Amino acid sequence: MIRKHEWLDSLKLKAILQRSFLEFNVTDSTTQESIFAKYSIDLDRHKSTSLEILEEGKLVASAISCYQEFYADCGPLRLSFLSQVIVQPQYRGYGHLGKLMEFAQEVDEKNSSLASIVIARRKVGNLYSKYGYLGFGVFPSIVVEKTNEREFHTQSSNPDWELIAIAYENTYRKIPGGIYRSKNYWGYLRNEVIKGRISIGVIHSGNNLGYFIFSNEECYEIATTKDALLSDLIIQSIDQGIRKFRIGSNHPSFPLIVSAGGEYSIRPEWEEGHMMKPYRGAKFLSDQIESYKKKIQQSKYDEEKFSIDINLLNEW
Repeated sequence: MIRKHEWLDSLKLKAILQRSFLEFNVTDSTTQESIFAKYSIDLDRHKSTSLEILEEGKLVASAISCYQEFYADCGPLRLSFLSQVIVQPQYRGYGHLGKLMEFAQEVDEKNSSLASIVIARRKVGNLYSKYGYLGFGVFPSIVVEKTNEREFHTQSSNPDWELIAIAYENTYRKIPGGIYRSKNYWGYLRNEVIKGRISIGVIHSGNNLGYFIFSNEECYEIATTKDALLSDLIIQSIDQGIRKFRIGSNHPSFPLIVSAGGEYSIRPEWEEGHMMKPYRGAKFLSDQIESYKKKIQQSKYDEEKFSIDINLLNEW
């Protein structure tokens, strides 16, 4: 059995994603283009590697590990997203997924990653927990009930993306789990807005800016260069018809949305959603997850005031 890993280039990425599109039945060409664009962001920066297990020249199992830095109280943490995990149909049921997980950890630790994150869907049940993954910060949101709905509209003028990036950093560096974003990422996000896959609302006050990113009635991200703008930003987002905010209780806009009638909830399902496997030297991450789990179990979900946030737009 041969284990093979290499930094991704455009051709290798296309081949891997085509396998994934077939496996997960992703047929819409616009969705395929968007997924390829997101994975392509850091191809030239050695931040994405392919993982393959082969037997007699035939592919047995494969995945992609993407390296990102996250904001944390102790400084940036380098973690990896494990995605596009596929064991070929004829090799399933023989323990090859476990071998792929072991291989991923070996490669990640060589690349100075402290932990691996996967996004486990309900249908896979406790699959990843067997390999040391722990559930954390699962699906926080605030839902606002309001009857005076207005028609949605997208920001008509071209927003200042450099100022938007500053607003993101100002807000999300205060939240453990916010991702460090490159200029390439902001270019990707701009193209998603231009294509109409997501929408953005922006308010200005002098040299300051606030923005929210949304689709239909759901807001995925909200940030400002100055916290004083948050109140007006929340009012505008609700007036545009947004009913759900995908933020945790440690986001600075949390008390404002609650005061506007929002009800906070999370789904603490430890074998679904974001799961993390801390590696050697990252016991503090295991301790933090266990502490969080105990808090959830000992409190009412709508009163819980702590979460580790990985936002929807940060998913790989």
